[in-house]
Amino acid sequence: MSVRPTLLSAGCSLIYGSELSDSPNYSGQDPPSLKTWPALYADSKNYIYKTCACCGISNQGIARYVIDAVELINPDFVIVQWTFFDRHEIRLNDATLNNNQSHYYLLTPYLSEDANAYYDSEIINIKKNLNSVIKYIATMWYRHVDSDETEYYNYLKTKLDLANYLRYKNIPFIFANSQSKLLNVEQVTTDRSLRTLINLDKDIPEIDFNSQGFYNWARSSNYVFGVDHPLDQAHRAAYDLVYTTIDNYFSIKN
Repeated sequence: MSVRPTLLSAGCSLIYGSELSDSPNYSGQDPPSLKTWPALYADSKNYIYKTCACCGISNQGIARYVIDAVELINPDFVIVQWTFFDRHEIRLNDATLNNNQSHYYLLTPYLSEDANAYYDSEIINIKKNLNSVIKYIATMWYRHVDSDETEYYNYLKTKLDLANYLRYKNIPFIFANSQSKLLNVEQVTTDRSLRTLINLDKDIPEIDFNSQGFYNWARSSNYVFGVDHPLDQAHRAAYDLVYTTIDNYFSIKN
């Protein structure tokens, strides 16, 4: 009797499946959904489905979680949907700054003192209880470091690092994005390193959701959203859209 292959998915809450019918909580208190488009693909192939997706994670965190999961379960295939580029992960020397939960901390724009967007009650509580050092780092980061070029550079470095790792492990993979790529960066940048990364990125297998990214594609296609996540219909449509691309690529690699 042959062993069923294992497919590992990774990403943010969009791949965790927040607000889907079998995982309705917004912040991931429910088990991961089996109705996301990667889970639907695994089910269609009778693969064992595993996910290391995490709500509110950065691209650096996604890559780190994938490496940890691969070393633990050695999957046969990997699907990664990268998250929004303005999220960044930093590694703290002192975990007490993160309430001893982890040395790793997620920076997002709403943590900055300069952020003026509407905050729901959960975000207000996070900001109220935020360590002053973290708040200072977030403010300085989004005031002096973050830009389209910085976001794209970090995204590409993380993406290429994970691609090289998966190739080293000889694990077939395919990537997707949650948002559209910052294509204007390629036109305006004078950074040779960034241009080189952009060229290397063209060799990575990827699903582009009509050049929009999954989240933006679901919005523009007028699929129903919950508070902030596309719901079951969008994931089913995404599966229908990408099934052949994934199937052909993974079949070639086998």
